[in-house]
Amino acid sequence: MLKKETILLTGGTGYIGRMLAKDIVHTPRWGAGRLILPVRDMEKAGDILKGELNAGDTEVILCKGGIRDWDEETIPQEVDRIIHCACPTKSHEMISRPVETADCIVEGTRRILELAAKKEGSFHGIPLLYGGLRKG
Repeated sequence: MLKKETILLTGGTGYIGRMLAKDIVHTPRWGAGRLILPVRDMEKAGDILKGELNAGDTEVILCKGGIRDWDEETIPQEVDRIIHCACPTKSHEMISRPVETADCIVEGTRRILELAAKKEGSFHGIPLLYGGLRKG
C-alpha cells in the first residue's frame, strides 16, 4: 500500500484554495492522508469549510495563523507537499493598499519558500494576482 501523504495548503479559505482543498479531500488520486490548512480566522474558516471537507479518509487539520506567522516548528516534519495558494484577491484592497498588498504577496511567498526549503518534499506555487482596475 502506498504511503498517504501529508499536504500543507495555504490559501485554503480563498476561492481557488478552497476548490483545491475539496478536490484533495474528495479525490483519491491525491493520495492525501492529512490536509493541513493554516488559517488566520478560525471562526471564518469553520464557517467557510463546514461540511465541505468532511469525507473520505483524509484528516483535515486547521492551524491558526497566517503563513507569515509560521516558523519552522509550526509546520509538522511529516509534510510531503506544500501547495501555496495564499494571496489577497480583492481588487479594492489592491487599489487602496497596493504596497501592503504586494508586501503580503511577496513576504508570504518568501516565508513559505524558506520553510519549504527546510523540508524534504515538493513545493507547488500558484502565484495569483487578479482583479480589475476601474475608473469612477
